[in-house]
Amino acid sequence: MKRLWLVCLIALGCLQGCVSGNGKTTIMVTLSPSAAQSIDQGQMVNVTATVTNDTTSMGVTWGLSGTSCMGSACGTLSNATTTSVTYNAPASVAANLVVTLTATSASDAMQSASVMITVTPPPAVT
Repeated sequence: MKRLWLVCLIALGCLQGCVSGNGKTTIMVTLSPSAAQSIDQGQMVNVTATVTNDTTSMGVTWGLSGTSCMGSACGTLSNATTTSVTYNAPASVAANLVVTLTATSASDAMQSASVMITVTPPPAVT
């Protein structure tokens, strides 16, 4: 009986950890790859989003930002769906460029995940 009680407590704790204060299950967004990426100028990275506990199955919207760039100077996104996107680095960069690709749940804009991408220029020729 004690073992059954312990299993019930563990299960209840797991359920409470997945439910927000308003009784709704919390949506979670994860990306693959999730680790920071480093690519050469002109290259691309395919990113896939997984949204758990999204009963509407609306997926994500994609956003791109950079610390030292604006617009297409940060690169572009192509082949965007509600679950995947391709980041295309600028054809030419003078120095390392760091951008952040963010997937935001279409059902709950408070839930998102991001991956940093560093675009590197070619090595200097001396």
